[in-house]
Amino acid sequence: MILYDVELILGVTLVAIVIELAFGWPAVLMRTIRHPVVWLGSAVTLMEGLFRRGVTRIDLMTGTFMTLFLCTLVIAVGYVTWDYFSTSTGGLIVIALLCASMMAARNLYNHVEVVQTALRRDGQDSLEPARCALAQIVGRDTQDLDEAGICAGAIETLSESTSDGVVAPVFWLLVLGMPGLLLYKAVNTMDSMVGHRNPRYEYFGKFAARLDDVLNWIPARLTALMYWVASFSARPSQLGQIAFDARQHASPNAGWPEAVLARLLNISLGGRRSYQGVVFEAAVFNAGAVRPGQNDLAAAVQLYWRVIVLLVVVIAAGFAGQAL
Repeated sequence: MILYDVELILGVTLVAIVIELAFGWPAVLMRTIRHPVVWLGSAVTLMEGLFRRGVTRIDLMTGTFMTLFLCTLVIAVGYVTWDYFSTSTGGLIVIALLCASMMAARNLYNHVEVVQTALRRDGQDSLEPARCALAQIVGRDTQDLDEAGICAGAIETLSESTSDGVVAPVFWLLVLGMPGLLLYKAVNTMDSMVGHRNPRYEYFGKFAARLDDVLNWIPARLTALMYWVASFSARPSQLGQIAFDARQHASPNAGWPEAVLARLLNISLGGRRSYQGVVFEAAVFNAGAVRPGQNDLAAAVQLYWRVIVLLVVVIAAGFAGQAL
C-alpha cells in the first residue's frame, strides 16, 4: 500500500518465499502450535456453530457477517503486526517468517512428490499408495482411479494450487502488504470450508465463495501466464485455445492454470470425477488429447519449478531496482 515502503515489501516477500522454499512449515511447529491456517479454520468452525441455522435468508446474512467479521479481524491483525515489527531488522525477520507460513510452494511439491514416488513402484501395487497420497490433496474420490486418473488429479491440483497456494498469497502481499496476505488466506480458508454448493453451505458460504472468486481473478490468470512463459515452447496461437477451455470450468478462475498445462503438455485434463460417490461431469481441457501418464506428471512438476524460479527472479529484480 502507499503507506508502506515498496522496497521493504519486496524484500520481505523475497525473504518469505526463500524461507518457505527452504523449510516449509516444520513438523515440530505443526505439532506444537499447529499452523495459522488451522487457527483460521478453527475460527470458521466456531462461527459456523454460532451462526448457521439452516434457514436460507438467515444463513445468507450470518454467513456474510462471518466473512466480513473475520476479514476485518485479520486485516487489523496484519496492520498491528506490521506496525509493531517493521521498525527493526529482527522484527522484519519475524514478519517474513509469518508471511512464509502463508505460502505453500514447498508443501505443494512435497505432496505431489509423494504421489510420484508411489507411482514409480512397479506393478499394480503402486496404485493404492498413490491413490491414498492423492486423497490428501484432492476432494474427489480416488479409490477407483487408474494411473491416468491419478496423474490427472495430481497435475490439476498442482496447477490450481500454484495459484491458490503460491501466486495469490505473493500477489496480495505485494499489493496490500501483510493485511492483504492475511485477508487472502482468511477468505481462501473460508471458501475451502464453507464455500460449497450443497444444501449445508449454499447460502452460508455464498459471500465467502464470491469474495474468493474476486481475490483469485488476477492471480489465476497470472499463474496461467507464468506457466505459459516458463514453458519456453509456448505458441501465441495457444492462447485462444487456453482461454476457450478455461471458460468452460465451473469456477471462473480454476480453469486457467489447468487449461494452460493441458495445452503445454498436450494432454487431456478434467472430465468425469466423483465426490462422495456422486458423479460429476466436469469440463474437459484439450479434449481429444491423450490422458496423462507419469512422464507428464514429471513434466508438470518441472514446469512448476520454472514458475517458482520465475516468480523469485521477478521479485528479486524488483527489489534490486528499488534498492539502486
